Amino acid sequence: MTGLHDEAPAGGVAPEANRNGPGNCSVCRIIRVYLMIGAPLLLMMLLRPDVSFISGIHLTSIFATLVGIGCAALIAWKAYVEYWRK
Repeated sequence: MTGLHDEAPAGGVAPEANRNGPGNCSVCRIIRVYLMIGAPLLLMMLLRPDVSFISGIHLTSIFATLVGIGCAALIAWKAYVEYWRK
């Protein structure tokens, strides 16, 4: 039985992701990221912890402010690169 790590393409040369050793292919990295993010998220949803210090904070307003600051910073950076950077 062959796995993701020991299959070579038709040319006989292993792809770059497989040369780094077992467990370093792109599919394995994606699975690890999903597990690192998804498992704690599912645990939090199942346990439903009582977080009272967040009750007075409007997360939508904070997120909108951060998006606005990010857009302004991006426009300022692009203007700097286009007009003033040599």
